[in-house]
Amino acid sequence: MVRHTLSSICLVSLMTVSLQAQERQPPQGPLAPLSFMIGRWEGPATMDMGPRGRHQLRQREWVATAAGGTVLTVTGQGTERQPDGAEKVMFDAFAVLYRDREGKPALRAYLANGQWVDATLEVKEKGLVWGYSDPRAGQIRYTMTLTPEGRWNEIGERSGDGQTWMKFFEMTLEKLEP
Repeated sequence: MVRHTLSSICLVSLMTVSLQAQERQPPQGPLAPLSFMIGRWEGPATMDMGPRGRHQLRQREWVATAAGGTVLTVTGQGTERQPDGAEKVMFDAFAVLYRDREGKPALRAYLANGQWVDATLEVKEKGLVWGYSDPRAGQIRYTMTLTPEGRWNEIGERSGDGQTWMKFFEMTLEKLEP
């Protein structure tokens, strides 16, 4: 019985170490410049939801690698404190950054309402720009940069004509865990 229990503990420990090693694998190929994103981030965000008003959120982002470092996963959640002190989830999304069939960086983002979008993605040395067309709002783009202080700053903008952009979202996050 003791031998069986010890064997089980050893097996679980080895599996845990193996999974942790996979999670910490740096991004490969065209996603390699984004290795600084891996970890847990948190900070304030402001979202303008049009007629539903402006919201102050506590944004959290979790970034990890998968599939041998060929994929980055990003889980984002924004909560807003309610008058009764409870936290209400206002934003909940998941994105996969990967190399497409031509070897270029690509991004697919999913929202809590079941919608998803395949976005354009441009990887920069200290950030990225991604965007898509929305039939209601026009062109949408998000620009993420790592500030000199090591913060994740991201703005979201929309444009009806592709020339004039209006900011509707901004967040500045601190890295809490690598």
